[in-house]
Amino acid sequence: MRRFPILLALLLSPAAVAQDEAATPSAGDIDVETVGTTREKIEAARQAVEEKAEAGDADAQYLVGAMYIKGEIVPRDNAEALKWWRRAAAQRHAQSQAAIGALYADGLGVPQDDAEALKWLRLAANQNHAHAQYVVGSMYAIGRGAEASDEEAIRWWRKSAEQGYALAQSVLGILYAEGADKIPRDTDKALLWLRRAADQGNADAQNKLGELYARGRGVAQDESQAAAWFHKAAEQGNVNAQSNLGGLYADGRGVERDDARSAEWLRKAALGNHPKAQYYLGLMYAGGRGVGRDEAEALGWIRKAAERNLAQAQYHLGGLYNSGGGGVEQDAQAAFQWFRKAALQGHAESQHNLAVLYRIGRGTAPDPAAVRKWLHRSGEGGFVPAQHKLGLLYHQGDGVSRDPYQAYIWLSLARAGGFSQAAEVQVEVSASLTEEQRAEADREITRIQEHLGRPESPVTSSPSAAEGTPQP
Repeated sequence: MRRFPILLALLLSPAAVAQDEAATPSAGDIDVETVGTTREKIEAARQAVEEKAEAGDADAQYLVGAMYIKGEIVPRDNAEALKWWRRAAAQRHAQSQAAIGALYADGLGVPQDDAEALKWLRLAANQNHAHAQYVVGSMYAIGRGAEASDEEAIRWWRKSAEQGYALAQSVLGILYAEGADKIPRDTDKALLWLRRAADQGNADAQNKLGELYARGRGVAQDESQAAAWFHKAAEQGNVNAQSNLGGLYADGRGVERDDARSAEWLRKAALGNHPKAQYYLGLMYAGGRGVGRDEAEALGWIRKAAERNLAQAQYHLGGLYNSGGGGVEQDAQAAFQWFRKAALQGHAESQHNLAVLYRIGRGTAPDPAAVRKWLHRSGEGGFVPAQHKLGLLYHQGDGVSRDPYQAYIWLSLARAGGFSQAAEVQVEVSASLTEEQRAEADREITRIQEHLGRPESPVTSSPSAAEGTPQP
């Protein structure tokens, strides 16, 4: 089950930070010449807070618990923190209720218990504690402490967002921008929440706004606006924005083309383990764009992206191993393995190449059933050469039973996709079908085309690359 550090986020939430700042001096207040005096002041402040806590002041009790958790003024002691927070929580102190929930969620000083965590967090959330509402929504979203529920997640996130909590606003905005199983896309709601979060400096929201402007989704396409939002997020270290900004500089979209700045931003994202940025940076090194041409650097970054499961990078590596070059020796088995990794993720070009390798027995044993299987998957993914090969397979009865109906479907799709070589055989196969068969096949062709739809253009486009494609 996925975990996230609730306690740390809780103690860094706006309410906690405000209370802690009121209780202790900041690092910027400390003067080297007055350290002794400062320490005495801190100790006096601690004693004053503890006296108030002993007298029953709930805010002070929360602060004492926070001191024991942080371990800066007093030795860290999770059990002491829990004791003081329980005393404050008994007075309905929302921050302490949320803190107890965080202890149970993270298993600090108590056995890890998601159900108990959710109980305490809900107590705080019901008192309009914005961070607790956000965390409760997140727990419902992934099914921690209760059965997963998109409806409950959105309900709690909305409560938090309506109080101005930027994290909740960002999550809602991204959710409405992308859509989910039970949540249709709603660009109006997405823009509303994303703008509110972005205006508070939330980097994820700023990046998503940039993507909407880059694609023209819900707003007029404006790549200059996209670049401006990406810049804001990228400067905060958001790796998605850094990668997107690198792509804009590479293409000259919304900014003047600048390969050096493209490589600079891609490198920042790549060092943050962003797989697409690692791949694109590898291509920059391969082509000598914005950086000196360096085959070893290129291969290293592309391999990093492939090992992080980026299908395009796996496809690229498969091509390098298939043809040899780019810093690797020709290796049919390695090519097969990399194509297979990408194919299993639905990468249509890799599925096609895998089918070709099975057909010619390169890097694996020949397998006619696997040829048909992977050509089908690739063709259904919209890869026109696979549709053409599949049509010929059914027309010729090569490894399958001859099937003019299936041949007509796949050759028609290939022809519609601009594969002119399919035209002559498609006309021949069409003549062998009855009118009823052709009409039924045309309906199936329409269904496949509608299923494929129009893929959304990427924000970050990669520099051109030539991957080796196996030939039958």
